[in-house]
Amino acid sequence: MRKSLLIAVFFGLSFYLISGTAHIEFQVDFPTPKIEVWGNYHKVVIPGLPNYGGVGKPCLPVKTCKVYIPPGKKVSGVRIQPLESEVLPGKYRIKPGGRFYPLISYPLKFTPSQPDPSVYSLRSLYPASPFKQMREMRFRGYSILPLVIYPLRYIPQEGKLIFYPRIKVEVFLEDETLRVRSLYRALPRDREILRKEVVNPQDIKSFPAPLSFKTSNLTGGPYDYVIITSSDLAEYFEPLRTHKEKRGLKACIITLDFIEANYEGRDLQEKIRNFIKDAYLTWHIDYVLLGGDTEVVPYRGVYGSCEGEVDEDIPCDLYYACLDGDWDADGDNVFGEPEDEVDLIAEVYVGRAPVETPQEVENFCNKVIWYENSFSASYHKKFLLVGEKLSDDPPVWGGDFKDLIEALIPPQYEVSKRYDKLGNFNGNGEYIIQAINEGTHLINHIGHAYSGMVMWIGDWEFYDISGDPADIQNDENFCFIYSQGCYAGAFDRGGFPGGTDECVGENFLRSQYGAFGVIMNSRYGWYDPEDIENSLSQVFDREFWDAVFNPQPLTTPSGLIRAILREIPALSTTSTTSLTSL
Repeated sequence: MRKSLLIAVFFGLSFYLISGTAHIEFQVDFPTPKIEVWGNYHKVVIPGLPNYGGVGKPCLPVKTCKVYIPPGKKVSGVRIQPLESEVLPGKYRIKPGGRFYPLISYPLKFTPSQPDPSVYSLRSLYPASPFKQMREMRFRGYSILPLVIYPLRYIPQEGKLIFYPRIKVEVFLEDETLRVRSLYRALPRDREILRKEVVNPQDIKSFPAPLSFKTSNLTGGPYDYVIITSSDLAEYFEPLRTHKEKRGLKACIITLDFIEANYEGRDLQEKIRNFIKDAYLTWHIDYVLLGGDTEVVPYRGVYGSCEGEVDEDIPCDLYYACLDGDWDADGDNVFGEPEDEVDLIAEVYVGRAPVETPQEVENFCNKVIWYENSFSASYHKKFLLVGEKLSDDPPVWGGDFKDLIEALIPPQYEVSKRYDKLGNFNGNGEYIIQAINEGTHLINHIGHAYSGMVMWIGDWEFYDISGDPADIQNDENFCFIYSQGCYAGAFDRGGFPGGTDECVGENFLRSQYGAFGVIMNSRYGWYDPEDIENSLSQVFDREFWDAVFNPQPLTTPSGLIRAILREIPALSTTSTTSLTSL
């Protein structure tokens, strides 16, 4: 049972900036923390900040500050100076970080995390440093330094918490030879996106774009939106291209035959990525649709690890979106390893239409076109939350995770719930099918899943696939689904044995019915039974919906990219996770 001991009385982060040639200076103000009792432990809460610490280590709030580094400068040092500090009254035993469990199996019992003796025996401040300097990242040619700041530190043996309400941060710079920034485009819209994410937006100025060292293979343009597909399917994507043009986006279709003939690379995946780089720089594209399943447009398998699970072949279309480097810095043909220093900030927004036949292309395009032409449809204000029971001993309820998402949904939405905790779901997928058929716009789910089933809907349960009129058959009012479940988006795998050859997430898109878009995991989703707010998959889920609804509605790709941009640096402080696994 949780009990509030110290109530937060103010919330706000303010930045004071003094920038010059030698250093960048800013100030971060934190509201009073709240202390909650969690069994035999205490949890520190600062509204709006996640808590991280690693398995067995004290979980404390962290704030990620992203600092823009001007061209011709490099970071020579960082100094953090608390302007105020106070010892919180009382003695505390801070909750240790728990391990993460995959949302594919159903653990009947999990072992609560135990404090790491090497940390909890310390008589000195933990963490030892008040900040962590992360590796510099790039967004569209601009350099960003992520700093993870700890507003509280802990002396475990004494049970003391030291709180820093005001912290001054100084980033010291020195000159360096002006490097060619190969992905810099000098576009105002790139600067505006960056200004919303960094603490020193006034330092972002235009600088001359570098001359290209390579002649582009492209003519025409500019374009905003590119569809990449096979020569056999290209003509069937034409209605979608025309539709995008009518909506104000300059769009084109590029065939894989053209890419194969005009771009270099170790394989077709690298050639496609090199084309996207060229189109990004030459045509100034922002959006890419991969028009085909893996048999048409191949995926890049990447490395990921979490809680001892290692996979070197996770289907990851971020490879086509994050254009810095080549994802294989050590040249071993294993992509996305920690030593490859992959930059996970995307330059372009990439989606995939997992289709193989002209009929599937027609189905997908018809749904997208109908949806984008029907924003005034009454079903647009219907939001369904689905939460399953995640474990038994102690019970962990997915509905508790979804209630945190409900807090982000604007009041004008009609929110419905199907929770095992409420007794109105209990693994009955017919409830979800009924909601889809009656018209539900947005569906947000947490529960155990796999490639053949999500929300207890099988990969075959679509009327045009099964012929069963009891299955999904919404002729209009197509939905969007975000699920934290494992493997539901494994677009390299088939579904339920005896079902279809595609995963359930793919069938939601390639069917005549179902969804116009989904976000689903191609491998594991992860949750922490002891801390639902800071579970890995929950963090991205929460940040996605926050980006969609606050402060203004954004397009769904932008929402997911913003979630990655905000959370990757802080999540990198955990020791058990390779972030491409997310």
